Amino acid sequence: MYLVDHEKLEVGDIILTGGKSFVGTLVKISTFSRFSHAMLWINDTLIHSDSGGVYSKNPQRILFDKRSQVKVLRLRKD
Repeated sequence: MYLVDHEKLEVGDIILTGGKSFVGTLVKISTFSRFSHAMLWINDTLIHSDSGGVYSKNPQRILFDKRSQVKVLRLRKD
């Protein structure tokens, strides 16, 4: 199992994941991507939304089978 190292995350980092749900699979197929969901790292928590609303998540509770199921994007600094 793989866990995102939250101590290396910086405010504003975008975490992409690939869900296995029906909707997640449709998103991946229609976008030609292995990712279907995005979360934002703000003040030691992950912010994400779904059809039920906007939520915060503890990054220590999000496990992945493989490292390739998650990607962290960060804005380049000058």
